[in-house]
Amino acid sequence: MNVKILAISTTTVIIITILGGCIWYGNHRDDSIEKRHKNPNYYNVLSINWPFTVCVNATKSCIKPLPNRWTIHGLWPNGLDNSMLSNCRTEKFDSNQIQRLKPRMEEEWLSAKLTGNEQFWKHEWEKHGTCATGYNQFNYFNRTLSLFERYDINRMLKNYGINYGGLIKVADVRRAIEADGLQSDMFVIQCKNSYKQPYLFEIRLCFTADLKPMQCQIKSNCKTPEVFYVMK
Repeated sequence: MNVKILAISTTTVIIITILGGCIWYGNHRDDSIEKRHKNPNYYNVLSINWPFTVCVNATKSCIKPLPNRWTIHGLWPNGLDNSMLSNCRTEKFDSNQIQRLKPRMEEEWLSAKLTGNEQFWKHEWEKHGTCATGYNQFNYFNRTLSLFERYDINRMLKNYGINYGGLIKVADVRRAIEADGLQSDMFVIQCKNSYKQPYLFEIRLCFTADLKPMQCQIKSNCKTPEVFYVMK
């Protein structure tokens, strides 16, 4: 009788030991995933563009009328070595997941090209959104919209007295954004050259993986102190 009890006890100890090992391993693995989520090796670039410059010498036809306001290009995860991350997961764009966001997106994240909004959003999700750790499609688009609304370039430029219609100083654009509280190294002004004329094109804001403003790793490509800020 004592022998049988001993055998059962030994077996029980072995089973508990094995299960304990499994439980520990499971917890260790989840903790590792959580750490990777909190400390991913990337930062985000919120790219905001001026539709009229998008369509300067565009290879594809543009919508008419173009909106006379700054709109979202995308939220792009970049590696800390400044490499652009792309197509990190195979999850396909599903417009059903963002139905509630569409009224805002059609105002703030519309395509200037005739290819249409859905194709634009599909491209941004599959190329860039799939590289944002822990984001589903709704979260990716919703958080991008929220950032755009919080750091409202349209309001910043208007409050500083910068209006479209001709040549403006790049330094004034910089001062307008700084006046709203962003440090000068937390954003980058991008230009587009057409027939040797420089146009104000994009403003890119840099954020950590958890969407706090940070120093940009990218540089401005604007070569002249003045650029065209036009609506035509």
